[in-house]
Amino acid sequence: MSNEIRQTELRDKSEQLLRGSLKHARAAALAAMLVPLASVAASAQSGLTLNGSGGVMITANSSCNGYSLTVGGFGLLQPPGTAAYSIVITNTSGPSTTITGTIPLALTDSSGDFSGTTSGSFSPALSDGATATVTATATAGGYTSPSVAASTGQVSCALSPPSVPLPCDFITSGGFVLTSTGKMANFGAHGGCKNDGFWGHVNYVDHTNEYHLNSIQITGYLTVPSVGPNARDICGWATTNNPSDPQPVMFRVRLVDNGEPGVASQFGIIVANGAVPYHVSTRLLNNGLGGGGDVQLHKDNPSTTPPALTTEASMCGVLAGQMP
Repeated sequence: MSNEIRQTELRDKSEQLLRGSLKHARAAALAAMLVPLASVAASAQSGLTLNGSGGVMITANSSCNGYSLTVGGFGLLQPPGTAAYSIVITNTSGPSTTITGTIPLALTDSSGDFSGTTSGSFSPALSDGATATVTATATAGGYTSPSVAASTGQVSCALSPPSVPLPCDFITSGGFVLTSTGKMANFGAHGGCKNDGFWGHVNYVDHTNEYHLNSIQITGYLTVPSVGPNARDICGWATTNNPSDPQPVMFRVRLVDNGEPGVASQFGIIVANGAVPYHVSTRLLNNGLGGGGDVQLHKDNPSTTPPALTTEASMCGVLAGQMP
């Protein structure tokens, strides 16, 4: 074989070996790149995190009967995600209470940053100096973030005193509550503003001793900021079937509309009929078991205009400052 042919064969083999080496090298390099990328994706998802500073914020409204809650973080690569939260309310008096819930999380950019917001109510409203502390975690793609906590700090709840709602509205109700004896007390109560005055009627029977109160004049219709936006008090004069009561007697009824079908709605009454007033504290209709009636707060209309220059004392007399 000539030297020329042998050199050609050697050149061809060298090129084949070189091409094979390059192919293997490229494959190895690609694999080396893919492994870190997979690790980055996994570590980012498993690094689902709520921002430590300002990532969870809770604020109470000025009436201290509602809150807004915001969460934010990073690492959300597989939406949808949710944030679970628990709010512990510590009032200056009485036991602590807890509110729990979840918030849908939405991506805010392509890098995995997310946020979510919600709002709710405190019932009863926070007392002055109370705190609400929230603890939240985020969950998505099978991963859960470490928990993050935030607090309102001590709130200043200088609630407005009871007053005529502006714009004024009206409320209607009927049903029964159970007294401390376990007996039924039936009521039909409605009140509101009408044509620059107060309007309504209250009829009440306590079947413990058949105590019967029937209103003859409505002297006031008030909001109750300490209870919430759906609470109204009706004040007025009434006659009773108790011969020992000074006739007429002043009464104050509380109605709370907590939605349909009335299971969570409430009624209470106090009557200034002696040194120790007759009093059935505000409670759920039929103890919240259903079938106890309903309370409905209605929106204002052109006829629900209030009288001028009214105060709690002028509307409720000796029962001003006393709550059913």
